[in-house]
Amino acid sequence: MARRPLRQIAEPLEVPMMPFAVVGTVVWGLAGLALLLYRDELAAQGQSMWLWTCLAGVAGGLAGILTMHMRARRRRRRDPGKPGRP
Repeated sequence: MARRPLRQIAEPLEVPMMPFAVVGTVVWGLAGLALLLYRDELAAQGQSMWLWTCLAGVAGGLAGILTMHMRARRRRRRDPGKPGRP
């Protein structure tokens, strides 16, 4: 049986993820603001946990944005002349 030639492994794509994290964080924030308008009704029905869920979404989004920013800065510092890097 003949052996097939090995293929070159392609480099992974550098996809900018920051816009997705920012949009997700903004959506959680807007949902939280919308739920603040109905906080009395939510509390009366025992559903005030949704406000805390939105707060957790915003906090997680901010942590993710900070992590991505630090990673991008470290990557730029490590490979300043590499093509395709923002």
